[in-house]
Amino acid sequence: MVAMVIGISYYVGTALIDLVRRNSYWLPDNINAGRVDNVYWLLVVLGVVNFGCYLVCAKLYLRRKPITDDDNIQT
Repeated sequence: MVAMVIGISYYVGTALIDLVRRNSYWLPDNINAGRVDNVYWLLVVLGVVNFGCYLVCAKLYLRRKPITDDDNIQT
């Protein structure tokens, strides 16, 4: 499972870098002329959005009462 998550993360990271290179001038071939700081700010924004999604899911989560053997006994 860990290897699968790492592999998917590499693919998503590569897709993100490719998207940034196609749509902006932040990552040119000459890295000294680029704006790598903007790429890191983009990652910060994506991390905050991800954390926000986590908080929404955690807030909407409903805990269920565990089923015990006493609940299955019919009288």
